Amino acid sequence: MPPRRPRPAASPPTPALIARLEGVKSRFGPAERAAKRAILRELAGRPIRDAALLVRFHEALCFLRAYPDGPALLRAVEESLDGFAPRVAALARPQRLDETGIAGTVVYCPLSYPAARWLATRYADAVEIDWEDGESEAALGALAATLPGLAAEEALVEVGVPYRQWLAAARGGGRRGDLSALLDGVAGAGPVATARQALYGALGLRVRWDLREGPASRTRAAVPVSRVLFHRGPLRRWRGPVARRLPGAPVPVRPAPAAEDRKAQRGAHARPACCSAGSFRAGTWGAAGRRAQAVR
Repeated sequence: MPPRRPRPAASPPTPALIARLEGVKSRFGPAERAAKRAILRELAGRPIRDAALLVRFHEALCFLRAYPDGPALLRAVEESLDGFAPRVAALARPQRLDETGIAGTVVYCPLSYPAARWLATRYADAVEIDWEDGESEAALGALAATLPGLAAEEALVEVGVPYRQWLAAARGGGRRGDLSALLDGVAGAGPVATARQALYGALGLRVRWDLREGPASRTRAAVPVSRVLFHRGPLRRWRGPVARRLPGAPVPVRPAPAAEDRKAQRGAHARPACCSAGSFRAGTWGAAGRRAQAVR
């Protein structure tokens, strides 16, 4: 009888792999680089059905994207992040990840008129009034009283005015959503329009933003760079004035060209618009880290 071949070692369970990735993500060296790539290969085809575990995987990937230690690892990280929205959709309750800023999730927030206008202009098909919020129609009623037309007259004298139906009629047959139609009604110049816009912000009308797989999510947030800095040593936390720790002459500063400035502002506006403070801090790993690589 031929000798039995030894069975291949069983692959670690998914929680153990993610814990291992978290442990090795901030360590740099040939062995650690190989370990990171091996873990990502193991996780690439595995479903992750636990929402909390999926968030941990996402945060580790964002860190690795900001601080890669090799081109192959960076490619593997980008591939994992590019396929993250389907992972969210596969959860039994994807809504548990809402408000995280991860691709495939939804964020909810009240916005000022300028912020809502900016968002609706750039993501018109993904941004809408949150009609599931019980206070949305009441806020619309308060705002309708300041707008010209029949709805304003009804708002002053009637109870139970169907403001949502009025807004649908104001939309007409076009592709505008309720939010865009409302913002168009509030738009304008002069003291009356300025007062309406201030009232819009004060009412706190909640907006629903479906991030989908778009570039505004923390998952897809990245700035193209001409050269990537690959880390070869440990990350250090310096204390005291930064200038004392930076080697060499001061880095020259130049005014940004208008096109570059607008591009940077668009990226900066989208990130914190609807994310919580904690989500935004985590989101700076992927975006700010890549920006730092461009500077270096």
